[in-house]
Amino acid sequence: EITTKRGAKVLVQAPATIETTDSGNAIRLHRGKLVGRCDTPSSKGFTVHAPGMDVVDLGTVFAVSADAENGSTVTVIEGSVRAEPAETSPLAFEPVVLEQDEARRVEPETGGLEAIALAEAPVFYEAIPHPYVTAVLDAAPVAYWRFEDNQARTVVNEINPGKDDLSMVGPATLTRSGIVGKAGLLTNRAEPYGHFETTNPIDQLANFEQGTIEFWYYADVRLKQQEGYDAAMLLSLYDPTEILSEPGATSKELIALELTDDAWLFDQERIKPIGWLEYSIRVYPDFFIENERRRALYTDHAHPVQQWQHVVLVKEAETITLYLDGERVEAMPHAFGPISPLTLRLGRTFDYRFESIEDRPNFKTPPRPFLGRLDEVALYDKPLTAEQVARHYSLATNQDQSP
Repeated sequence: EITTKRGAKVLVQAPATIETTDSGNAIRLHRGKLVGRCDTPSSKGFTVHAPGMDVVDLGTVFAVSADAENGSTVTVIEGSVRAEPAETSPLAFEPVVLEQDEARRVEPETGGLEAIALAEAPVFYEAIPHPYVTAVLDAAPVAYWRFEDNQARTVVNEINPGKDDLSMVGPATLTRSGIVGKAGLLTNRAEPYGHFETTNPIDQLANFEQGTIEFWYYADVRLKQQEGYDAAMLLSLYDPTEILSEPGATSKELIALELTDDAWLFDQERIKPIGWLEYSIRVYPDFFIENERRRALYTDHAHPVQQWQHVVLVKEAETITLYLDGERVEAMPHAFGPISPLTLRLGRTFDYRFESIEDRPNFKTPPRPFLGRLDEVALYDKPLTAEQVARHYSLATNQDQSP
């Protein structure tokens, strides 16, 4: 592995012949294979000079192979690159911008550039792990869903693949446009509403007295533009054994994080609401549906639309702290009671169905569907520090300048 003066990381597979250049942000690949990753602003424009072709980074992860017999190839793993004719070669093709999952080969005889299937591209290593992913894994989550794999309609749990994978229910799919790599996509404009959920309770969350919930979301529209709903569920952890219960039972929902529209804010010390909040993020700990004066945490500013936002909820012994985009924004005192193993659902609420709750027969909560994207969901059995939260945000947004 090589790091250029301007921060581009290059992984080279032997046998290979490479040569550094005076620019500090380029390398010559005479033969062999490499994968380059450019995450920092200073590394943008990193260039690989290969026989017949120059590959210029546009903010990406890409692979280049130099083969005298079969011709040089480039494959875009994330982001985009620009492929240009090498300065030492006659102009044989027009420069072209390649996007993720595209591959091209320079024909040795003609010097032209032809499209090739990904299966034919000689990529020896899928990708250098993104620094954000490395930082999350170093923090030791008990479960981590990156939304990179949708085989058999599941999202793989990176910590324990095959166990606690997320099921894709309804119109839930993946998209290439994630904060890191791909993301979960929910196009919830009409029923049936899609969501992601674990099939069974997560064993590692059987004793969730302290921990952290971390994820990214991208909301497509304001809630008023979405079927009239005044809330959209991002993430909830709940005890499924309590949902179908006797009349008047509580839901045993540990945490619910949702986007809201015109939501009341209740002060624990007062009977009447102290103000309106529009388009906030709401956190319900120990959510009881028959209690009209639920103790909740609201942010004091509007959540963004058509923009990725980093959400981290840190749960300590008697406090809940909410971080948005790497910064602490809200906190509230709260101590949780005994907890059973919990199920995770993303993108819509689950249904409460009881015979009677406060004389409301056949009561059912609205589905609160989320319209947008979700990515990089991680659960920890310990609190993350403020420094860890800030670093995760900066790494994902390419703002981290530390070595």
